[in-house]
Amino acid sequence: MRMVRCEDCGKRYDYDVDGFCPRCGAFNQPVRVRSGGTAAAAGTPAAQQKRTGALQQELGENLRQVEKAMGRLLKEQSRGRRLPGGDL
Repeated sequence: MRMVRCEDCGKRYDYDVDGFCPRCGAFNQPVRVRSGGTAAAAGTPAAQQKRTGALQQELGENLRQVEKAMGRLLKEQSRGRRLPGGDL
């Protein structure tokens, strides 16, 4: 049983059961432990920066989607029903 943390979404899963992340489908190789070492490679500053960058990119994309949805909603509300005599 080799537990792996997905670098893209952060989900922990068993690499022997699922070769790919069950949440996002990313391929994550298990970290090999060297003799006398630990499997703390996921905690290195470079890995954390990569994960932070991916999260920021995902948040930016989500924000753009929300802005588009709000724009469509406001557009639909501004085109409300009009009466023949004008707006009341």
